[in-house]
Amino acid sequence: MLAYLDGVNTFIAEGNAPPEFALTGIPMDSFTVVNTYDVMGYMAFSFAAGFRNDPVFERIGRNFGRAYLADIALQYEGETVIPRYPAEGLDTLPPGGIAARVQRVLDRMPVSPLIGSNAWVLGPRRTASGKVLFANDPHIAYSQPSVWYEAHLETPDWHFYGYHLAGHPFAPIGHCRDYAVGMTMFENDDVNYYRETFYPEDSSLVLGPTGHAEPVRSIKSRIAIKGEADTVITIRRTPRGPLMDVFPGEAPASAWWTYLARPGDLLQAAYRLAHLDGMAAGREAVALVGAPGLNIMYGDAEGNVAWWVAAALVDLPDTVNTFGLLDATNPAHQPDRFLPFAQNPQAENPPAGYVYSANNYPAAYKGRAHYPGYYAPDNRARRINEILDPRRDWTLADMQAMAIDDQSPVALDYLGMMLPALADGLSGRLAQARDSLAAWDGRHQAKSVGPTLYHSWMRKLLAALLQDEMGAEDYDAVKSDFIIKRSMPMLLARAESPWWDDVTTTETVETQADILRASFEAAIAGLEADWGDDLISWRWERVHTLTHPHAFGRQGGMLGDIFNVGPLPIAGGEEVINNISFSYSEGKGFPATFGPSRRAVIDFSDVEHSYSILPTGQSGHLLSPYYDDQAAMYQRGEYRLQLLDRTEIEAASADQVLWLRRD
Repeated sequence: MLAYLDGVNTFIAEGNAPPEFALTGIPMDSFTVVNTYDVMGYMAFSFAAGFRNDPVFERIGRNFGRAYLADIALQYEGETVIPRYPAEGLDTLPPGGIAARVQRVLDRMPVSPLIGSNAWVLGPRRTASGKVLFANDPHIAYSQPSVWYEAHLETPDWHFYGYHLAGHPFAPIGHCRDYAVGMTMFENDDVNYYRETFYPEDSSLVLGPTGHAEPVRSIKSRIAIKGEADTVITIRRTPRGPLMDVFPGEAPASAWWTYLARPGDLLQAAYRLAHLDGMAAGREAVALVGAPGLNIMYGDAEGNVAWWVAAALVDLPDTVNTFGLLDATNPAHQPDRFLPFAQNPQAENPPAGYVYSANNYPAAYKGRAHYPGYYAPDNRARRINEILDPRRDWTLADMQAMAIDDQSPVALDYLGMMLPALADGLSGRLAQARDSLAAWDGRHQAKSVGPTLYHSWMRKLLAALLQDEMGAEDYDAVKSDFIIKRSMPMLLARAESPWWDDVTTTETVETQADILRASFEAAIAGLEADWGDDLISWRWERVHTLTHPHAFGRQGGMLGDIFNVGPLPIAGGEEVINNISFSYSEGKGFPATFGPSRRAVIDFSDVEHSYSILPTGQSGHLLSPYYDDQAAMYQRGEYRLQLLDRTEIEAASADQVLWLRRD
């Protein structure tokens, strides 16, 4: 790692600085080991949905009761039912709090958070060539420069074509002639808030789980602010973690996070994954990861395929609810036990002949079926299985096409439950829109009107369902999270759910049909206002566009015109395999906010010629020809060749740069 940092710092000292530094007046500082760990910490923080979700559902439970939580997908079929939620005898809570503050931090970060991903690896029995086929597309918020930097490294006795994060010395994903590794997010719940009992006579003491006093320690932290004096803050922490003001007017709660309690060794794991000698070595490398939780995908030239959950999973009793505030005085709530890696969900060469991950909930493993987390709905996982399972003749071209599949059978299922509310009493454009939705095939193609109608309706429906209970700030913090998406089939299937009533209309109790119809009418009115009266013109390509925002260009204007890439009309959509996704925030259209941060398909029958694409380009320098040279290809769902053979690489090279180390 020190050699890597030496190289980075040599370039900082001697290379050409990007124009951003001249524009901001910020000097180029040397990179240190601390900066590398900061990169990993930020990555882990952006994955930790519990920081936002847990307080929201604690408040819903305390303010509205169990009937509301019964229709939120906090559980999975087959899991143990968790009793005692919410805690009895506690005061109701006002809207707002830490969930909204965490979301504001994420919204303002110039570095893209990692959000989801797809991966599937086919064993020899599933492919036409009898060799492994490997596909992976990690989903990350769009940005410019692109998140990944590709580097094909080669020495006399080692080579690896990897994807690197800035400031991180080892590629966590990539391939060589012998094997490939990829990743998706596991989405386990690795954050718990603890309600502390402070001693009335001494706020520097809290009651611990053994019935004895525990100290509250204070740490000073200095924060540098450009153009102003440094700010010094005091962080108070209990044995469980730092104290945070989770709810207005309540005593602070401790925040426990796996990344701080048992982070593992991400650097060593990444190094080993780029230097594997077979599948067993991959399993050993993955076992080093503590947080964030990852699904590591593996395939090799020998015909092996594997999936491992890489995470330190807390071993709490199944009866402990982790989707709210835990009790710091309860011994059963203490996160002091972890599952051994051998009990983490995993599969090596399974009978189905393939492994996959779409951030979905894992099947029971070694008798355990309870893995609390904020997992994705089964939309993408279901579609992946539907496409993969019937066939045993897969080719590289098939894998490339599958990566841009944009059909949503789940959306059609939802419409089957939603459209009956519109059966009678509609005319004109409302009836035309209803009939167009009924005829939609679930595909998110550029010329289609169906996805525009569907997502406009869903945006209004979600707000009508949830915002009156959650409040605007909490709703904004969680509306795009997996747990909300996973709750939709439950809510649509339960017309008697209390969520359907608008609690702000005290004289009326709304029904499911009332809310479905009102939200549909609001959606069509919004489309007319934004895009005109001609329904045929509400094509997906008009409302679903992709801009890769630079930190300087997020507010648009002249700097946006200079530094951003786009906007470009693009196919794909929400929770389809081609997950060019967006927020259901109010606004015009559905601008894409995150999606595949790279697509890669590796065919071990011709591993010298694999295929990949980045969203914009390899370079982050505005004046480089490689700043955005892949953007149009990405928009069209195309790939470019990845070469391993040196002769072919040299023949195809446009430029060569040689850096000599001066000792």
